[in-house]
Amino acid sequence: MSNALVNHKVRIIQLLWRYNNYSAKIVRNYLHFVVGGKPFEEIQVRVLERKLISDCYNFLKYMFKYIKLVYPSKHLNIVINAQTTKVYLVYLLLLYHSKQVIGETSNSELEKKLLYNVRILHTKRLFIQNDKLNKKKMYEYCLQFQNYYISFNNWKEDDAFNTIQNFAHNYWELELVTRQDFSNEEEGGVLIIEEVKKQQDNLLKYIEQIGGENGIKQFNEYVPIVYTESFVSNLRNTLEDAFWDMLRDELYDVPPKSDKLKSTLREMQNLLLQLDKTPSFQDEINELLDVDFIVSMIINNAYDSKDLLKMVNYLGNQILRLDSPSNDDENCEKYEKTIDLILTVLTIKEYTQIQKFCEGWIHIFKYTIPKFKEILELKNLILEKTK
Repeated sequence: MSNALVNHKVRIIQLLWRYNNYSAKIVRNYLHFVVGGKPFEEIQVRVLERKLISDCYNFLKYMFKYIKLVYPSKHLNIVINAQTTKVYLVYLLLLYHSKQVIGETSNSELEKKLLYNVRILHTKRLFIQNDKLNKKKMYEYCLQFQNYYISFNNWKEDDAFNTIQNFAHNYWELELVTRQDFSNEEEGGVLIIEEVKKQQDNLLKYIEQIGGENGIKQFNEYVPIVYTESFVSNLRNTLEDAFWDMLRDELYDVPPKSDKLKSTLREMQNLLLQLDKTPSFQDEINELLDVDFIVSMIINNAYDSKDLLKMVNYLGNQILRLDSPSNDDENCEKYEKTIDLILTVLTIKEYTQIQKFCEGWIHIFKYTIPKFKEILELKNLILEKTK
């Protein structure tokens, strides 16, 4: 027998011994602790213990090294590190204390898939516990851990997205407070507004902690006028005014910023794409409402009044096409009113080019987005009833 073969067999035996050693520690120090009915708070403390994390890391490391030697597969590509170890330790919390980990269940597909993979992972864990030398079962356990890890990260990303949406929603509700009349309050409500601003700053910090740069980008792309049903109806105008003021502030800044203009243009574009899914119309909208191109033209003073009037004329025709003919008179009246408002803005000499087109687009948004949303809701309602 060659030295290489002997060394290979010795390596396999060493890995198997180390895997079994750390597996026993995990069962003794963690698995039995969780299954034993300990309170969630105590389990949380145990999960953070450095010794347990180290043991779990070694358990996973030696198991995967062993299985890659004796049962090689191109499907196993997960990397064992501190992050994967912590996710592994969370699986038992999800199994026995899902409400405390996930919170109020949403029944989303990602959440269901995560909990399903948790149950399968635990079942396969019991299999290898009772048959420690079965390579096929160990391989299946490794593969299932990989599936669980992927579903956990997908759920976590989705959970982070929803959390940031809620924080953005809360930020705008606080913005409503700052827009109220505090003239009768002590010092004109200065202390109240300062406190609200602190809360808004804290929300932005939480968003950055959760999502980093992408979280801040998601916040900047949040368009509250699209979610008016979830806000108190009698504050809708105040909310919209606050949003338009922030859009103006961004564009009038030096150099101009365009996050809110872009997000609102994309929202209008998405509504149209949902209303008519024919390929030719989809191509038409993607070309006509090229968000980056339109914003670049406005910021670089390359946009002119003909472009703006052409756009409002096109969108007005789409409203007439997509809405019920019974609403034609009302839609034509709103179209004519919007045209008058835009023409008035374009003649204000004190406005810069950016200001003119910013105000013009705001009038277009106020005219089109609520209407497209109303048409889409009716369309979805009809589809739901016909199922």
